[in-house]
Amino acid sequence: MKNKDVIALFVLTRFLSVVIVQTWYVPDEYWQSLEVAHNIAFGYGYLTWEWILGIRSYIYPLIIAFIYKFLEVLHLDYVEALIYFPRILQASLSAYADLCFYQWCKTKKWAAFSIVTSWFWFYTSSRTIINSLETALTTIALSRFPWPGQNIGSNKFLIIVAFVCSIRPTAAIHWLPLCIYHLIVSKDKLLLLILKWYFPIGLVTLILSTLIDSCAHGSFIITSYEFLKLNVLHGVGEWYGSQPWSWYLSSGFPAILGIHFVPFVIASFKIIKDRQLYQNELALLGCITFTLFIYSLLPHKEFRFILPLLPIALNISSGHLSRWSHKAN
Repeated sequence: MKNKDVIALFVLTRFLSVVIVQTWYVPDEYWQSLEVAHNIAFGYGYLTWEWILGIRSYIYPLIIAFIYKFLEVLHLDYVEALIYFPRILQASLSAYADLCFYQWCKTKKWAAFSIVTSWFWFYTSSRTIINSLETALTTIALSRFPWPGQNIGSNKFLIIVAFVCSIRPTAAIHWLPLCIYHLIVSKDKLLLLILKWYFPIGLVTLILSTLIDSCAHGSFIITSYEFLKLNVLHGVGEWYGSQPWSWYLSSGFPAILGIHFVPFVIASFKIIKDRQLYQNELALLGCITFTLFIYSLLPHKEFRFILPLLPIALNISSGHLSRWSHKAN
């Protein structure tokens, strides 16, 4: 497939999502994004308890608020524009993330097939919800990860990782094993890598995000700390329901993968069996296992929480489909 055909395919798919997906998924796609941005841009709009207690970062709503102010300047701030422009922006980012996924995977045609036929990504890729943004940015960061043997990426992927973790603290769960893998396989010395990349990027991101959120909330606050304190230590999430520990294995993960769950399971056994040949895939599988384990310990569970695992799983499944297709008649 030519690059222009691939780009056209991804753009068409994500923009179709904007047009076709007319339902609402979870309240957060409005109350944690559009409504907050409207409050910033126009001075009125309801803020839920999360914003009163300061457990949410204002970075994502500020991006949308900038779009709203731009539309206001152009006298285009109609209701339809306020609804669809943020969705178009998210769809555009998701289309770019699809292209990054395509470039990251070694199995080009199967990579394109996998990401385009993922029904759950089609359902969520254009939504104004923080999990969709997190998944798109995670995919972009994965494509820039310096994977051994692939001659792609650099340590600059850590900038994206730091930004993702600042707007969505739980992103640290699935990035922790991948960053440990990076520290192990990197050609740079461990101490130099930490002091030159991890520490300064993490510190600068923390300072900037704290400044933005403190100004927006009106007092000094570290939203990631407040988020973890209320959701983990105080168990606020249980107010919204709880599921058994096995829910992600029996329902959550198979649901977001859909039919791709079958090749993923087959590929996982192959990777574990021949783990010396699939070191990168083994690291990805370890990331999925670790993330599902941690999330399974938390009582409140939702499909969208593990959405960033989707591109990781599809990378594994598309690799298996490629190997299978070469053997099939």
